[in-house]
Amino acid sequence: MCCGLIPNFGTSNQRKLILICRRGCSTKAGCKVKTIIHVNQHKVRAREPDPLTVKTYRSNTPASEARIVVDDVVVAKVVYRPDHPLSCGARVWIETDHLVEVEA
Repeated sequence: MCCGLIPNFGTSNQRKLILICRRGCSTKAGCKVKTIIHVNQHKVRAREPDPLTVKTYRSNTPASEARIVVDDVVVAKVVYRPDHPLSCGARVWIETDHLVEVEA
């Protein structure tokens, strides 16, 4: 198996999940396993824990943070912080240090 999901539980009681893609993938595009990070708006509005669901054909894993890792480097993460929202009021957002292309 070239790809997988590895649960990583931090110091708090929040669930965190790391998505890992290893170089052993047989296609140049990367993983054969499609992964979807779903945000449940009802849980966000109700301030319930773990509003993110990381979905593959194998499993559905609830989480409060999901990090996307390529070659052992975190390239982006989806963050849920109901107690510390952004100044605009957002409680769920995506963070990355990489270039982001936008289509209008």
